[in-house]
Amino acid sequence: MHLKIQPPNPKATFQKEDIFQRKNFANTLTKIICSSSDPLVISLEAQWGDGKTSFIYKWCNELKEASVSVPHIYIDAYKGDFHSDAFLFLASEIYAFAKEKLVNDDELLTSLKDNIKAVGGALLKGASKTALQVLTGGMFDSKAMDNLEANISDEMSKATDLFISDSLESYQTRKDEINDLSETLTLLSNSLAGDKKPLVIIVDELDRCRPSFALELLEVIKHLFTAKSVAFVLVNNSEQMNESVKVRYGSGVNAGAYLRKFYDLSFSLPKGEAYDVTDTEIEHFALENIIHASEVELIGSNKIAFYIRLLHRHIDLSLRDIEKIAVVIAIMSKTTSFRLSEIPAVCCCIAVIFLKDRTLLQRVYYDQITRNEIDTFFKYSHLVTKDEDYDAMMELFFCFADPRHVPTGLAGDLGDKVKKSRVSIRSSVLAGLLTMQI
Repeated sequence: MHLKIQPPNPKATFQKEDIFQRKNFANTLTKIICSSSDPLVISLEAQWGDGKTSFIYKWCNELKEASVSVPHIYIDAYKGDFHSDAFLFLASEIYAFAKEKLVNDDELLTSLKDNIKAVGGALLKGASKTALQVLTGGMFDSKAMDNLEANISDEMSKATDLFISDSLESYQTRKDEINDLSETLTLLSNSLAGDKKPLVIIVDELDRCRPSFALELLEVIKHLFTAKSVAFVLVNNSEQMNESVKVRYGSGVNAGAYLRKFYDLSFSLPKGEAYDVTDTEIEHFALENIIHASEVELIGSNKIAFYIRLLHRHIDLSLRDIEKIAVVIAIMSKTTSFRLSEIPAVCCCIAVIFLKDRTLLQRVYYDQITRNEIDTFFKYSHLVTKDEDYDAMMELFFCFADPRHVPTGLAGDLGDKVKKSRVSIRSSVLAGLLTMQI
């Protein structure tokens, strides 16, 4: 059983899967970036669970295609969150990319390394071995670094002090060094794709970083790495970024206004309306995640996927929600004495309530849930008898109803299932879920 949510597939493409029909948005984003040679910083915003990384992976694969062929770097900011310095992290990522691509251009690679060393020189004093290796382009191995620290710490300190002193005395010198780095980045972009297409640097997972590190990355990008023919795309949850600003500068600061200083353009990732997504796509996505979480195709998986599709239509379920529901269902399959195929509607409803409303889940466990609460949560009052989902949704509704209140048309087999489900959900299934967090 896999208890971790299935990670986005780096090889995914819009051609194979485009549940929220975002290919057109990706094409628009590419056209906007490629139409500008100016320094560009774009904020791409979406809520957690809206598929930001999935979209970025597909877009990156689109950028690789021969018909598009836009050079790009994908950087997972969260993986660099342990760094104490945002400049060193970003510089190392760009340098590593350049070293891989500039196989026959040692001059440009050396220039980039020298520019990074110049701008980051003030960070040398007291830097770690890792930071020193980054700034020296990896020219020293670990053993050599030990000798370096032991033998030339005094010289390094003097050189660093001299650099800081010179920087304080000459603002223009620092400006020139930053300009040199900017010009080298432009040369890097031109070297990779000519002067008609920019280098796109995508920084993902920004909102998952420590507030201080996330904001330092923004400042470093805007002030040290902006360059002609270079476009940064910063993927983030704007609400979380606003909170990061408040953590650093206080609750009274206008976080939105502060962040807008760093962006030239902002876009919200199209979420897609529920009815824009085909039922087949949602069912397939749900089934795929149930199988991944359970490691086998459970008996009843198809029916559960069908119910997930129904609930996706009627309540607000994101793709991340569906992934988590699949994990909960896998856990339920291991902890209940009943087969999921006997009570698929119950399993689906319990998993959704677990995810959305823990207080309501407790009321289900203690058999205190009312018809009104069920109706409010699942939005049954919005249905009319002519709706194509009416009968199936009514079956979901009566999973929690008193068997005596099941309408005549739904009695018999369903009534027996309801009785079984009420016993099942009040045993080990719910008892375990009430103490769990995902």
